[in-house]
Amino acid sequence: MKRNAPGDRSQVLARALRIAEQLDGLYPDPPCPLDHTDPFTLLCAVVLSAQTTDGKVNEVTPRLFALAPTPSALADLRPEEDILPLIRWVRVPLVANI
Repeated sequence: MKRNAPGDRSQVLARALRIAEQLDGLYPDPPCPLDHTDPFTLLCAVVLSAQTTDGKVNEVTPRLFALAPTPSALADLRPEEDILPLIRWVRVPLVANI
């Protein structure tokens, strides 16, 4: 792939902005298939949706968000004991000691 010369950066940015404007015109208010109530719950749903379908994510997130509606509440949970039973079918790798 050809790299842009330093002077081409403004052209690339201008093109990207034109494309973004066109997409905004075509899709002014795109729907989000993931159930969420705020940026935190959307982020969690997006992470889970990378591993399975949006429909499956929407099945498990109500229980997860009832248990952990905020980042601090999620951080207080024990990954293997509290979270994994809710999302085990999603097969999200658990990372300890973050």
